[in-house]
Amino acid sequence: MRARKTKTQIRQEQIAAAALELMARHGPKSLNLAALAHQIGVVPSAIYRHYPGKDAVLDAVLDLIASRLQENVNAVRQEESAAPGRLRRLLALHVHLLQNNMAIPRVVLSEEVFNANTRRRQRVHRIIQDYLGKVAQLVREGQQDGTLRPDVPADTAAVMFLGLIHPAAILWLTSNGAFNVGLHTERAWSLFANMIVAQPAPLAGRLHFATVERRQAVNTSTRDNYENEHRPSPRNRRQSPRRSGVRWSAGRVPGAARTARRAAVTLQSPPQPPRENGYGSPSPG
Repeated sequence: MRARKTKTQIRQEQIAAAALELMARHGPKSLNLAALAHQIGVVPSAIYRHYPGKDAVLDAVLDLIASRLQENVNAVRQEESAAPGRLRRLLALHVHLLQNNMAIPRVVLSEEVFNANTRRRQRVHRIIQDYLGKVAQLVREGQQDGTLRPDVPADTAAVMFLGLIHPAAILWLTSNGAFNVGLHTERAWSLFANMIVAQPAPLAGRLHFATVERRQAVNTSTRDNYENEHRPSPRNRRQSPRRSGVRWSAGRVPGAARTARRAAVTLQSPPQPPRENGYGSPSPG
């Protein structure tokens, strides 16, 4: 019983995938069970065995889209451990899904979904909201482990994440594949990541200490240059005279100040006693 159910689900997914491919080539209005049976290679009664009509097939197509989106979320959770890596991988899988199923944006925006059936339009809204909720959950998990900025609203980040894809998908669709949606999403991801990814504190600390060391090096170089400019030359140091035990450098004293200093030293020097001869008497001047 369980095996028959699994085969039924597989067959229904095959029918929905064939309907999606048919609408990608000829548009949603081209969908009918006879054309779908021809696409699959079966008789129309085989389609009626699973779906009573076109509306049921369209509902199955929407269920298939929702299932593929859920599979992408499950895949990134298994492949990546950090939120930034999960979001980037999810973006790549979403682009791959659209590139391999060109009819998805055409179905979502088609008249059959928006105008002809209110219930189906609500179904599309629930699919999108469910997907946004899963993306927002990935953002919240990244905020909790510190890999994403905590001040960014998770729901807003999820809508912006979806905005990285769908405008580009419309351009790709209307240009018949000429618009490079892959290149666009890579560039858009860089901008998006710069906005939501948290900057690690150790990196900021290293930058701070590097700035301090650079300033210290500049100050040391400035001090060395000042001392080199004001250090007396070896010639001036050799010519520095000594007066009464007082030493000064001629290289550091201007000429007029040096003359006044010599006169002051001469006046301040104590008078020398007269020299005595060998007999104890003062020698004549």
